[in-house]
Amino acid sequence: MTDGRKKLSGSEYRKRALDKSKKEQEVLSDDACSTSTSKQTPSTSNNTDSTTTSSLPQNIHHESELQATIPTINIEDNEHGDIVINDDPGEWIINDFTRDYVATHGCKQNVNLNFSSTKRDYSDGTSRWLSESLFVRKLINGLQARIHEINDLAEHAPCAAHSMNLVGVHAVECAPEAASFFNTVQTLYNFFTASTHRWEVLQSHTGKRIALQSLSATRWSARYEAVHVLNQYFDQIIETLIIIEEDIEENAITRQEAKGIRIQLERLETAFMQILWHFLLSRFNAVSQRLQKVDCSIADVIDDYREIKEYKTTVSRKRKRKLHADESRDGDVQLSGRDHFRVNTFNVILDKLDSELRKRCVAYEKIQEKFSVIIEFGNLDNRLIRKRAKRLKNFYSSDLESSLDDEFVHFHAYCTGKKMEQNSPSDILKLLLNNQGAARIERLDQIRRRQDEYRSQYVHADSRPPIMFREGDEVLMKELRPSRDNAFYPMWVGPYTVARAVSEAIYVVEHDGIPVKVHLDHLRPNPPSEPLTCDVLAPDPSETNHSLDREPEEDEYSGPDSSQDDSSAELDESDSQ
Repeated sequence: MTDGRKKLSGSEYRKRALDKSKKEQEVLSDDACSTSTSKQTPSTSNNTDSTTTSSLPQNIHHESELQATIPTINIEDNEHGDIVINDDPGEWIINDFTRDYVATHGCKQNVNLNFSSTKRDYSDGTSRWLSESLFVRKLINGLQARIHEINDLAEHAPCAAHSMNLVGVHAVECAPEAASFFNTVQTLYNFFTASTHRWEVLQSHTGKRIALQSLSATRWSARYEAVHVLNQYFDQIIETLIIIEEDIEENAITRQEAKGIRIQLERLETAFMQILWHFLLSRFNAVSQRLQKVDCSIADVIDDYREIKEYKTTVSRKRKRKLHADESRDGDVQLSGRDHFRVNTFNVILDKLDSELRKRCVAYEKIQEKFSVIIEFGNLDNRLIRKRAKRLKNFYSSDLESSLDDEFVHFHAYCTGKKMEQNSPSDILKLLLNNQGAARIERLDQIRRRQDEYRSQYVHADSRPPIMFREGDEVLMKELRPSRDNAFYPMWVGPYTVARAVSEAIYVVEHDGIPVKVHLDHLRPNPPSEPLTCDVLAPDPSETNHSLDREPEEDEYSGPDSSQDDSSAELDESDSQ
């Protein structure tokens, strides 16, 4: 070479590069050791109680070097011996220890944290940072699994509105044409808001106050507002861009930007994407607002997700039958521009929306299936209430009593008697928190236990009368009705239908759609062959409490008149036992 230097051979060049890399590794290793042994200082933040560590070096040549220089936690350096984790998720090492800590102490990543602040610039010109999606994939999913290991009964219900936003995010990312459209919308907003003069030209030309909206990565209602304004004032915006483009007083850069935006907006693909996304985002926005209501339940979430899927189906394509090896399409040609856009953009967006909605709806359907007796309480009959209550009892067998289905049935009868317009989970909770409602539920439970004892108190009798009823016969059944003096008054009610005979003295009777085992002594044919009489049962001392000292409800039997002679109500010896 002319300056006296000679060109290095390939092997010599690689050797020198390797030596240089080793020297840099030694420097970084020394820096990491000094960082890990440095004393931690208390954080001044009011929102967290963790400690801060030294920041990461800004110039690192490789991603693996970033992992080596992440500050570690020295338990001995902590005065109290507690293990703490830095609040900055960019400095977290995603491993089993991190997941165990977050599962025990909770996740603090939402407390005044900004994922974009974890951005690191490297000498090779690249930048890396911890994104929210990466955080969810690596930490949250593992966190849920670890929580289930600790307690397998824990249920995770993701935010319905946030999941709906993520559906839209994935639908945009799957099609380049969709991403280009939203980029054009954001560019249009940036162009007019960057200069007050351009904004005044837009307002003066249209004669109306046009409020262009910016896009938002988290608030998808902003995307609907931005597309809605563009769809409403599309012609006026195009005319304003032409005015700025032809204005010789504007600088060349501004005129060229206006021309580029106008060309993008006038593309047929942009016009189609504008109509499509306005069509879809209007439904997304309406559903998202419903999902954010206070009284929104899991059932409402599932209905809204299914509604969106059905809405997508109305605009989806019809699939063509696949040809076999011995078939052919004589008229087949290569895809035109129209068909190419339909296949590679329109269908891709709709298919992605459908798959994401199905995937995210599964999480809510599992919860709804388990707790359907509570979520759909007002829309179930007694048979379904018993069936789904038993399903819930099987999930939580160690926590729930075997009589859970009976309690739900009696509580459903109480809600029906109160003529509640809605039996949503929130309405049920409000009723249970009410003192009168709690006392009423306790009263119903006592009545249920007493009736069960009364129906089967002759089961162990020695004498067995012959079978008197057959399947399908109508009978009257002796039922207990409570009164204000804590006594139970038997009454003959019915008619009911005999389902089958269990034994010589026990029959299964369909009681308001519920199969009930009843002793023969509490059954009479309908119509009765002789006058029926009932005796008064004495109050149970163990059931006497302040919750029963009240006026009877409308659906309770008040019993015989309290002014009648006590001699007319003689106790039956067998019943009093």
